[in-house]
Amino acid sequence: MPFFIFIIFFRSFFFPLMTKFFFPFVIFHFFFFFSGHKYSYTANDSPHPHDAVALGLMTLRYDPPSSVT
Repeated sequence: MPFFIFIIFFRSFFFPLMTKFFFPFVIFHFFFFFSGHKYSYTANDSPHPHDAVALGLMTLRYDPPSSVT
């Protein structure tokens, strides 16, 4: 029974939230995860995969055009 409650809660709360707000965050997260070994801020250290959290949060401030909403 708790499993079905989780399914209903996931579909009603998390799924619209992820599709509306966190899709750019997922893209940035995987981009920095797979590119962290190549690109670096300095010559000595490479960016951490969780640096994508900042970029993902910055994308939350993006206002889509009125035609999208």
